[in-house]
Amino acid sequence: MFKNFDDMLGVRILAAAADGRVMPIGELGDGVYSRRAEGDGYAVVPSSGIFSAGRDIALYSPADGVVSEILPQGGITLRTGDGITLSVIYGGGGRISAELGARIYAGEPFCMLPRGSPLINGAIAVLINETDRITELHIRSGRRRHGSAAAFYRVSE
Repeated sequence: MFKNFDDMLGVRILAAAADGRVMPIGELGDGVYSRRAEGDGYAVVPSSGIFSAGRDIALYSPADGVVSEILPQGGITLRTGDGITLSVIYGGGGRISAELGARIYAGEPFCMLPRGSPLINGAIAVLINETDRITELHIRSGRRRHGSAAAFYRVSE
């Protein structure tokens, strides 16, 4: 028996890691992640005015998973239940609340970025590191709230 419609179709959902504009990682224009050398995925440009208003920005997990690495360049790596490794990279300066080995859930906050944090070309990158196992990836470009669907993917079994 399938738990939900997504399980029946074999489609997995990645949530927006922050409030803002979602775009394919290839549009980031940073010269590294936009070339997909580290994996494929999407970027979130935080809502305008969030830093200028003097507020911190919360980052949220894009999927259910276990924190497998805390990245020195500013980010985390998750291992999902379907065995995919995801990286959320923001560029440093954040206060991570998730610990190595902790289980976090899609839409759960894991980091606070203080005003003036060095984002990657003004964005947060969400990357699927093992693209050879992904048979389809669809990015939902446009404005999204954290936790809402930003991308859909299928995994080869």
